[in-house]
Amino acid sequence: MQDSEKIPLQDPDLVDSLDARDVTRRNQSQALLNSPHVRFAERSPSIIPSPIYEKDPSVMSSPMLTSALPFGSVPTPLPADNYDRGRETFDQPLPTPSAPPHEKTLVEEEQYGPRLAEQTSFDYRDEDRSLRRLPLRELSAAAARPDSPQRMFDWDHPPSSPPYTDEEQPIVARSPSFHSRAPSLEEIGPPPPPYQVVRPLKILLSPVSRPWFTWISALAMLAVLIVELVTNYSKTGGIIATNPINPMIGPKITVLVHMGAKYTPCMRGFKSESASTLISNCYRNDTSTCTLEELCGFGGFYGQAPNQSFRLIIPIFMHTGIVHYVLNMLTHLRLGGELECTLGPLRYVALYIVSGFAGFATSSMLAMVRSGGFVAGLFMGGIIVPKPRQSSRKASIIRWIVRLVMFLILIVYLIALLAVFYLSEDPVEVYFTLLLLKALKKMKAIAVLRSDPSVPGSKGVEGTIKFSQSGPKDRVLVEACLSGLEAGKHGFHVHEFGDNTNGCTSAGQHFNPDNKQHGGPEDTERHAGDFGNVEANKDGKATFKLEDPVAQLHGDKSIIGRTIVVHVHEDDLGRGGYDDSKTTGHAGGRLACGVIGITRSSKQIATLHHLGMTNKLRVIPGLYPFYITIMVNAIAVFKGFAAITGTVLFTQPENGGNVSVSATFGGLPPGLHGFHIHQYGNLTNGCDSTGAHYNPFNKTHGGPQDAERHIGDFGNVQIGADGTGRFTITDDQVRLDGPTSVIGRAVVIHAGVDDLGRGNSPDSKTTGNSGSRLACAVIGVAQ
Repeated sequence: MQDSEKIPLQDPDLVDSLDARDVTRRNQSQALLNSPHVRFAERSPSIIPSPIYEKDPSVMSSPMLTSALPFGSVPTPLPADNYDRGRETFDQPLPTPSAPPHEKTLVEEEQYGPRLAEQTSFDYRDEDRSLRRLPLRELSAAAARPDSPQRMFDWDHPPSSPPYTDEEQPIVARSPSFHSRAPSLEEIGPPPPPYQVVRPLKILLSPVSRPWFTWISALAMLAVLIVELVTNYSKTGGIIATNPINPMIGPKITVLVHMGAKYTPCMRGFKSESASTLISNCYRNDTSTCTLEELCGFGGFYGQAPNQSFRLIIPIFMHTGIVHYVLNMLTHLRLGGELECTLGPLRYVALYIVSGFAGFATSSMLAMVRSGGFVAGLFMGGIIVPKPRQSSRKASIIRWIVRLVMFLILIVYLIALLAVFYLSEDPVEVYFTLLLLKALKKMKAIAVLRSDPSVPGSKGVEGTIKFSQSGPKDRVLVEACLSGLEAGKHGFHVHEFGDNTNGCTSAGQHFNPDNKQHGGPEDTERHAGDFGNVEANKDGKATFKLEDPVAQLHGDKSIIGRTIVVHVHEDDLGRGGYDDSKTTGHAGGRLACGVIGITRSSKQIATLHHLGMTNKLRVIPGLYPFYITIMVNAIAVFKGFAAITGTVLFTQPENGGNVSVSATFGGLPPGLHGFHIHQYGNLTNGCDSTGAHYNPFNKTHGGPQDAERHIGDFGNVQIGADGTGRFTITDDQVRLDGPTSVIGRAVVIHAGVDDLGRGNSPDSKTTGNSGSRLACAVIGVAQ
């Protein structure tokens, strides 16, 4: 039948009663009988039942029954524009009824011609997602009845008997091209139950459209930052720290500790700290002090050991300042929001908390490594990442095995991390141990002894003492070669200060960081530098070799920058009956002494020999490069270089500010002389043994005001006509503590003028072309 063909009406009276709208609808319906949609429906046994075999008891009807119109009428198909021949789904919206229920509509019957019939409302069923957008035909009035056998098949309530009887056999539109047998319900089987998830769990695990946790946590962190600034104002009188300035534009580091920042002594017992340890300059830059318990806050330790383990969680939501917060939010809101939307809130929160917790726990021991959070985040991400939409059973099994292995590794890692943190004597030592595993060279130091003219019998006493140590748990090897001594035994000890201003007397008492009594090198109760006695032969020469278990070249017990002294008499090792046996071993006067300086070290270790100086510096582990400091002083004394004398004093204020350097010289030629810090405190071959300029950052030589320069590029010192000169500078790169400490290194004064790296000589960028080295001295710890 062609689109232009019209079906003649057999009842003229009926034609007259129809309005133009009904006629138009009839023509459109008849024209679309041959549309692709109708042909598709004819070929679909699950949609259109075949009436040919309905009375055959051996063949069951299709399980998907649509209501047939009475008297074999043909339902109105959809317009052709709503069907896309090249697509499998219908993108157009579902049609709406063109007439309300019970409206009389013209229909065409194949045998009896046109007639009026009741048209009911549309009924759409969606038993499967693949049919969700498939429009179904309208139902007849009979099919709309609840008891109608021709209603749509219900999967949830299948009929217990055949869907119709012989008496109720319908008359449906017959399709001459459809002759296939439809499968029975028994052959098809029951449909799979729909996948259902408990809604609260689905909300937490499924992807979301809005990252609520990211937004709420960002606001919470902003609130915490505001509280930090308000607390800083109440404690210090300023909103942000200005002396020293916090580069992140935020509160003072002690305020952060008081607010809950990660600080190891507040979280567990720490061998160099106790609840009553006094901290100077707690909040204001004055002489006020506070105890460790007061600094940690949160009600203190309640008479117990430090136990604020919550500091592994609180810092996740803290920031050191406004700049820190803004930079974090750029990542937190952008990347974090996308991750939360992809993973779901519960997975994302687990990833966020576990990574932060592991990172802070690791950095408490490995303050300069800080890779624990990254590793834990990788493992946690591998565990919680959603599975692909389409994956085979084998891939799923492998994926779950990998997840289980990663989960077990993560659990073992966290347990081991906490065990080391809480059970080790000093968790910070773990850092030094791991760092030393990477070092291929030993830590080495040296002291060159010179006699003290004020002590009788000291003339001609000299010698060299060498120290080497592989790691903080290894013994220090001490090797000495001395000459000019009287035959016999002489006490041999490390003293507190590296100051020889007034001869060996300025070196102070025995170095005794653990406040123990004097003893022998094999005693457990002894000072750190109690090496016993060195025995000289009749020629006045002596050699000495000892592997000492107490002395250290690393950490807060380092003997670098201190003084080694040879005494007049024998050391009684604390066993004599003298008043000073338990303090000095009754070893008498000090014949000769020398400051212990760095001679060679691996790159990693050379910068760590004074990370914490006992009774002089208190470092916050895990918060490097911020320190709580007490004033640190250092000194270098020029002696033994003809008529040249001099003293260089270094003072680092208790607030960790810039180091003040003041120097006085005598016996130098008039004019300008280059003045620098060199790499090694080794005077074995005079100043030539001090190595190159101290340059840990591999920069070019420059002036004291240049940003690009060596540490210790002090420029020139002006010497007057009388051979004396003074020099004063406040330097922002020299440090007496931390990873770039200059203690144990050498300060050198040169013969020529330092061109500050601006000359044309090839040496300008390395030495300033300042000529030979006139005099030098090892920088030691001062009072």
